[in-house]
Amino acid sequence: MIVPTEPGRNPFSTCWIRPGACPYLCADQGQLESWSGLLEEAGGGQLVGPHGVGKSTLMASLVELLQKGGQPIQHCRLLAGQHRLPGTLQPGNLPIGCWLAIDGFEQLSAWRRRGTIKSCRRRGIRLLVTSHRAFGFGHVIQLQPGLATVGRVVDFLQRRGPQLVTASDLGGLLVSHGDDIRELLFACYDLYERRQRAAGE
Repeated sequence: MIVPTEPGRNPFSTCWIRPGACPYLCADQGQLESWSGLLEEAGGGQLVGPHGVGKSTLMASLVELLQKGGQPIQHCRLLAGQHRLPGTLQPGNLPIGCWLAIDGFEQLSAWRRRGTIKSCRRRGIRLLVTSHRAFGFGHVIQLQPGLATVGRVVDFLQRRGPQLVTASDLGGLLVSHGDDIRELLFACYDLYERRQRAAGE
């Protein structure tokens, strides 16, 4: 895990908040293990929620947990305009019983989504995806973080330096940005920069 240590470095920089750099922070530290168990029991599942709510961060944390548990897993992120999986990650090219984690499942066309789900079921491959809506397979984890979740993330990011973004800032930021935690953290970056400059004057 990346940890910001340089004096004066903004802890809300993209390198600190990207999926995998900051873990998914649950109120109950056993929640990740619980979700992992439910996904294994169901043979896969979906991380569902609006844009910027933390789906990619949760997937990165779950993938890391599954890998530590010795689970074979292939992980890819589909960006806008990527409407098919890379050839090496087609279910027919994966070993039976492995995990296939697809971040951005809705980028695939409808018939490719259906084909991927069917192929994974047929080959015993456990499919884990992020999406904005549920597609009717596996265990569904619905993400709707609120003020408490945002507070944990902000405290974690600032734990090595001055607390320039405070709890009293977060209510207004959450109202302004709704469920889009990514945009809220970008706003925290700007706020941190302004207060850091003011403190140095």
